[in-house]
Amino acid sequence: MDRRSDDLRSSGEDFARRLTDAGVDVELVTAAGVPHGHLNAIGSPLTHASLDRLAQRLLRGQLPDPQEER
Repeated sequence: MDRRSDDLRSSGEDFARRLTDAGVDVELVTAAGVPHGHLNAIGSPLTHASLDRLAQRLLRGQLPDPQEER
């Protein structure tokens, strides 16, 4: 997850590109309106939204498909 005006954005994009080239499933998100290090801002709605997005990404493919259990 990069922020739009982050000095480290280009290195994050390069890292995502190299992971993709290596066959890793990558989802690069550029978050508008958040400061660098915003995940440390406990209680911020922006932090909450980003952490929710990260959690959903981590859970994708990890939970059993309810249709397969029938």
